[in-house]
Amino acid sequence: MDRRRFLAETSLVGGLALAGCVSRPEGQSTTTTQTASGQHPFQFQASVVAAEPTVSRPPVIDLAVTNTDDTTHVLTTPNDDFPFPTPQARADGSALVLDSTPPPRREDDCWRTIPTVLPAIAGHRFEPRETVSKEYAVLNHDSNTACWPNDSYEFSQEYALDPDDETTFDGDTSFTWGFTVVVTAESSIVVEE
Repeated sequence: MDRRRFLAETSLVGGLALAGCVSRPEGQSTTTTQTASGQHPFQFQASVVAAEPTVSRPPVIDLAVTNTDDTTHVLTTPNDDFPFPTPQARADGSALVLDSTPPPRREDDCWRTIPTVLPAIAGHRFEPRETVSKEYAVLNHDSNTACWPNDSYEFSQEYALDPDDETTFDGDTSFTWGFTVVVTAESSIVVEE
């Protein structure tokens, strides 16, 4: 087994094993209510910053979250990279990875990485009308056999709205938001919400 594959598999297994370690205190409820689209006070937007990979940088997207309400709200995720900690999406055996800290250079003429997820609660207390945005590099998963496989990759993330304790993912209301990254025949990307 090659080193990259070993690291990818052990980091995934380790992350899954640790996922329960940051769970709620014993006895606390895990019941949440899913909201339908538009039943939460947030607007999400995904946009392309740089559509094509170059020698000096991979494609980049920007994800923005806006509190559209006139009151303060807390939004949390069950992983460590707010606002969008879901690191990868798969399609037909290939995967793309989002990373807020991309590798410094390409490997074998391809921007690639092994996704890492730290199981820690992350979130933000949004003031009325506040927007939080973050850029993410779009990278090939290290296990892809081809660089920039043409396909549609659906990313989604679950959020807890106004949890009782901001250090947990528990809340009365949760919802999911996502978007699709399409890799075109020219190896550029398009985002669809």
